[in-house]
Amino acid sequence: RWLRRIILTWKPHIVHTLRLNPEAWLTRQALQCISATRRPKWVVSSWGSDINVEIDLPGIRDHIEVALQHCDGFIADCRRDIGLALAAGLAASKVALEDPVPVSGGLNLDDFPAAESDHGNRNLIVIPKAYEGPYNKTVPILEALRLAEEALVGYEVHLLMCSWEVEMWLRRMPESLQRRCHCHNMLPHHELMSMLGRARVMIATSLSDGTPLVMLEAMAAGALPLMSPLDSIKEWIEDGRNGLLAPALYSDRVAAALRRALTDHELWRAARQINRQIVSQRANRRRIRQQVLDYYRELLKR
Repeated sequence: RWLRRIILTWKPHIVHTLRLNPEAWLTRQALQCISATRRPKWVVSSWGSDINVEIDLPGIRDHIEVALQHCDGFIADCRRDIGLALAAGLAASKVALEDPVPVSGGLNLDDFPAAESDHGNRNLIVIPKAYEGPYNKTVPILEALRLAEEALVGYEVHLLMCSWEVEMWLRRMPESLQRRCHCHNMLPHHELMSMLGRARVMIATSLSDGTPLVMLEAMAAGALPLMSPLDSIKEWIEDGRNGLLAPALYSDRVAAALRRALTDHELWRAARQINRQIVSQRANRRRIRQQVLDYYRELLKR
């Protein structure tokens, strides 16, 4: 009722819903009670694992399929989600943009000055999602740190959004590793950017994801991304070329990738150049902003 009231009061030309579950279902319920003459155009976006994993949860598929059938346009978080949306009933004519749009709208590249070329200045390992959840597992990363501890000499490990479960299991690790690790709760964004600017590697292995914003930020900041080999991630990262890929639950493989990330200087130098070019071409907020605004204007003519 409140959402419907807001829409009727503000009279927007377009309502853009982020994400498909549960926000699109809420929006659908609000819009269907508004007469067609007063109803705004409706665009929906996918995000993370909503159409990739959550669609298989009891009762969720119907909600997502209804949203995709009744929306006026769909913007994907990654190319994978375009295919999944079409399979779930989205009309091909409703695909808004051929290229996926990160949920942040891309990066302001002015926030990322040219990174230092000297790898010796980068002495941090950043784990930005240090919590346990349905899509994210950090305990295997702790075990990987233990297995690769001989390669961590001279490095600090920073665990962000650190949950109590992760802190609990960190206390079970060797004392030498504990001294190297720094746990943080929530940090101001500028502090994260400062860390990524000093990071040699950013670890964000997960069970499911779309296009993680922190991966793009690491790429722009010159940190080597160590990610999981998910279809959405492989749209950005080629293993051994501009990042490293290891399955989230296989600590030995994460450890092997981490050792390489810390010792393969040629990979790090090459990845910096490649990733800067990728984000400039595909995650530039100025370019994406114009694309989305142009799409909105075209949608209103229909």
